[in-house]
Amino acid sequence: MPGKKKANGEGSVYQRLDGRWAGAGYVLAADGTRKRVHVYGDTRKEANDKLNAKLTDSNRGMVVAKDAQITVGQYLTNWLKTVAVHRLRPTTYVTYESLINRFLIPGVG
Repeated sequence: MPGKKKANGEGSVYQRLDGRWAGAGYVLAADGTRKRVHVYGDTRKEANDKLNAKLTDSNRGMVVAKDAQITVGQYLTNWLKTVAVHRLRPTTYVTYESLINRFLIPGVG
């Protein structure tokens, strides 16, 4: 008996020819785009749990680094533009932006 159909954006879980289970879905990347990630497990539940953890982290605003050479300054600037602008009050956003530009980027970079 097949399971319930997943909604758009919930990813997909399927069994590979080698018997392992795989899950795939789109998460937030560091440059503001969506990136397809793949997870694997020995059981359908394990693959589904791993995929749900990745999607939940993405929905909370945690990004997946597309490039391993991204700097802290680039990450913070991107976070401000893509995540913080939608989740913070305007005054909080302005405060975070000034603190990041004044202290974090010059100090940590």
